[in-house]
Amino acid sequence: IVSLQKNDFATAQKLFTQIITENPQYAKAYMYLAMAQLGAGDLNNALSNFNTASQDEQIRLQCYRLMGDTYTKMGKVAEA
Repeated sequence: IVSLQKNDFATAQKLFTQIITENPQYAKAYMYLAMAQLGAGDLNNALSNFNTASQDEQIRLQCYRLMGDTYTKMGKVAEA
């Protein structure tokens, strides 16, 4: 999370990918990976990972909001 706060998106992506490899059921790791991808401009992968993370109802609303932000960055306002 510190890497995200420092806008070090490459490091954050590596760390959260490793966490997902070790624990593929940990939805928050997908959300944080997607946030790093969003920050790095990897919008399609960010959407995919926000969607995966949204399966956890505890973070679903946050994921949907971030998916809306991502669609807006993509210029797809109708989907947002």
